[in-house]
Amino acid sequence: MLPKINILFLDDEAPVIKAIKTILTLEQEQFVYINFLYATSNEDALKLFEQHETIHVLVQDNIRHGMHGLEFALHLYKLKFKPIIIYLIGYTEPDRLSRIETEGRCTYVMSKPSDLNLLLAIIKQARLVSIKIMKCFPKLSYYEAVDQLPPLGLFQLYLWLTDLEFKPIKRKIKKTRIKWLPNIKVLLLDDDAATIRTSKQILTYEQETLGNFKNVNFLYATSNDEALQIFEQHKTIDFLLQDYERPGMNGLEFAHYLYKLKYEPVIIYYTGHGNIEFHLHLLKNGLGYYVLEKPTDFHLFLAIIKREQLYYY
Repeated sequence: MLPKINILFLDDEAPVIKAIKTILTLEQEQFVYINFLYATSNEDALKLFEQHETIHVLVQDNIRHGMHGLEFALHLYKLKFKPIIIYLIGYTEPDRLSRIETEGRCTYVMSKPSDLNLLLAIIKQARLVSIKIMKCFPKLSYYEAVDQLPPLGLFQLYLWLTDLEFKPIKRKIKKTRIKWLPNIKVLLLDDDAATIRTSKQILTYEQETLGNFKNVNFLYATSNDEALQIFEQHKTIDFLLQDYERPGMNGLEFAHYLYKLKYEPVIIYYTGHGNIEFHLHLLKNGLGYYVLEKPTDFHLFLAIIKREQLYYY
């Protein structure tokens, strides 16, 4: 029998919690192995953490009374409560968003108001990740196991755990050390030359004026053919930020083509046309780790790059 997972929703807006509770009650048949908990304050949430042996997943908004989501996450970790954390964000300052991505024990960021289908998909994925954590680290408590995980997005984490499940670590697990990858290569691919030109101006300003991302080499392409030439010229492209709709192969087809050629960058999509079925298709396939909306929020994109630069060895 599959284990039951506790998922806590924390939002200081009572109507939001009420709406989420109503939706999940209606959808309860597909979540029989999940126990949903709800809180409208940090204090109520802490009581639930104390009452339950394990809360596997915390879905929380960021801006609220008292400690914000980031501060609350760090407070939980100090208390040795270490769930998987998903953030719901309606508005936040770029610096705070960057901190959430890099410091907030974050596995996924969703916009508020949340798309129902995407929210349900994320809940299902969080449950699968929680189960794999318990399978991969059977001798550790859940919170101890979470402490062993790399700072990956929810879907990357699933792939990492799947690989670990089939290649079990025989030696004693030691606390993972972290270092920054040198010389990251990021390719931006868009058939709209104006978009590439604007992106290049923004990223050049970030590097040369603000002094950010000194170890990142940004590359640019306006067609699939041009992008393939760049992949062939460089031994490794670490990140691919690509639009979805373009002449020839679309983004998803191009991603599959790259994987056939044994090129496996972290793929970040951005689109102005993708519907929810498209988003879910990307998540299900695992080829896209993030989906951004056009016009692209570069603060979020740069925060993703910052976090994904962390390399575990």
